[in-house]
Amino acid sequence: MVKNALRRKLLRDMWKNRMQFVAVILLCALGTWVFTGLDASWRMIDLSANTYFKQQNLADLWVTLPNVDHAAEYRLQNLAGVSGVNLRATVDLETDLPGEPTLLVTAYDGEMDINQPLLYEGEQLARNDRRGCLLDRMFALENGLQPGDGIGLKLGGETHRFTIRGLCLSPEYTALSKDALPDHASYGFVLINASALSALPLNSAVLTLAEGAESDTVEKAVLALYPEALILNHASHSATHGVGKDVDMFRNLSYLFPLLAYAVAAMIVLTTITRMLENQRMQMGTLKALGYRDGQLLRHYLSYAFYPSLVGSVMGMVVGRVTLPYILWALEEVQFSLPYQLQAPVSAGQWGMCVLGVALSCAICFHTYRKSAKENTAQLLRPKPPKAGKKLLLERCGFVWRRIGFNAKMVMRNLFRNKARTLMSLMGVLCCNALIISSLGL
Repeated sequence: MVKNALRRKLLRDMWKNRMQFVAVILLCALGTWVFTGLDASWRMIDLSANTYFKQQNLADLWVTLPNVDHAAEYRLQNLAGVSGVNLRATVDLETDLPGEPTLLVTAYDGEMDINQPLLYEGEQLARNDRRGCLLDRMFALENGLQPGDGIGLKLGGETHRFTIRGLCLSPEYTALSKDALPDHASYGFVLINASALSALPLNSAVLTLAEGAESDTVEKAVLALYPEALILNHASHSATHGVGKDVDMFRNLSYLFPLLAYAVAAMIVLTTITRMLENQRMQMGTLKALGYRDGQLLRHYLSYAFYPSLVGSVMGMVVGRVTLPYILWALEEVQFSLPYQLQAPVSAGQWGMCVLGVALSCAICFHTYRKSAKENTAQLLRPKPPKAGKKLLLERCGFVWRRIGFNAKMVMRNLFRNKARTLMSLMGVLCCNALIISSLGL
């Protein structure tokens, strides 16, 4: 009967103060939503990119030399830590399409088993096919091309005709551009066999490393063989460097922005819950007079914070995972050509943020309850006496105080009488402005 009575009281209080409870739910959801959304965003980009790179066997090292032959392939293949080598020729060539857009031509000497293209339409390029090519899917869409169409590459004053066998994406050309942002209509890539353009000298090699091999060690070994070599790794190649930078950026933002959002939410939750419990002061005294124990009352009043914060935190996590990552992914698509979106599982940090939201609200509620619980029943049944007023420092300056209007005097006295609430108002405005300015700055 006791539990049922307190449960009914809780439900009635929630309905009577529904707007305050809704405010607590939304504020707890806000902090969790920001963190979860940003955390899920960088995890989505990281998981999608790394899965794509792994499935298509992205190279670990790109080695550029003035001239590469099969003797160089043999030397590179026999270096400790190297598991695979592909020789290639790479060069920018103009096309015979309207506007003469440019294509980055990559001519493979042998199978394309490193940096394997991901085929979307058409068929794969056979090793002995000298007239076929695989074309950048984004470039083809912008220029109205499809498998079976012809395309000409200009080299040495001649135009070499190729038939598009298929449309693809390549893991090493996720951020292919001449300028700051990709322009798929005027610049793309095309994959061909080296035998199709014999005039092109092989000038690069792509390497994959054995499991456990150190990239720095292999780079030093390559430079010992070829001091003139230009070597790129995952930290410097545009395919992985750009994605990695964005992942780090969103990871850092996932700790910065929620801090400000949580500061605002915590201060408003503090004010809301404190006011609700202060309004329960006489009811608390009545329940004590009726024989309810302190433990029962503590659990009852902690429910004022526990259930709304739990609902808000979980709601913020769910909504955050299905909103912000997809909004930010649309911005990533402007810079990177990734074939799919993979949503990462809920991280420990996201669960931890939910627990933090609940714990923070319950701690605020517990602190407010303990102040009232220290009073005896008779004191609780009487209205809380107002705080004693104090003379302000400004009041001692009579020539200034006399020139201030009555309303301004009342406002200043109330501000200094409720210093905690005044401070929270100032901090709330500060954090909100910081969020707005930071967002605009980004």
